[in-house]
Amino acid sequence: MIFLKSRNDRILKISILLFQAVFLFQLFCNYNVITVVNPFFKHVSEEYWTWFSCERSAVKNENLILAVSYIVKWLFSCIFLIGYMNVLARPCKREKIGVKKIVLFTGAAFVIFGISFVAFKYLAVHYRLFMTFVSTEILSLLLLALIFQIREESE
Repeated sequence: MIFLKSRNDRILKISILLFQAVFLFQLFCNYNVITVVNPFFKHVSEEYWTWFSCERSAVKNENLILAVSYIVKWLFSCIFLIGYMNVLARPCKREKIGVKKIVLFTGAAFVIFGISFVAFKYLAVHYRLFMTFVSTEILSLLLLALIFQIREESE
């Protein structure tokens, strides 16, 4: 059984490509959408809150954009987590990739996530909407790397 020929795996591959389009849309078209995040992640000073709520120019339909974006993010996150667990749970897929490669790719994804977390928390002045999608983007790229490893081993 080749990985990319089953129905579920095609859906997963299409989901990854669709999410890449969503992420690039958020990055380029909604770059000016600034959000306020949980105070645990990034503390908001009184001056910043005043600027955010009174002085900045609001984006048209910002609440709708934020609501749809968060729903899309969680939907794709669930799809990619299920796909990742599917790769780990099936011995035929796990053997084609190799446990060392899975650990290496997963570790690299955690390192990239940690670096982006620190950068967004301490270096970014504004928390932009596309930054909320970075964790899902890393997960989708991890899954894409695993898919390509299975494909290389199948040939």
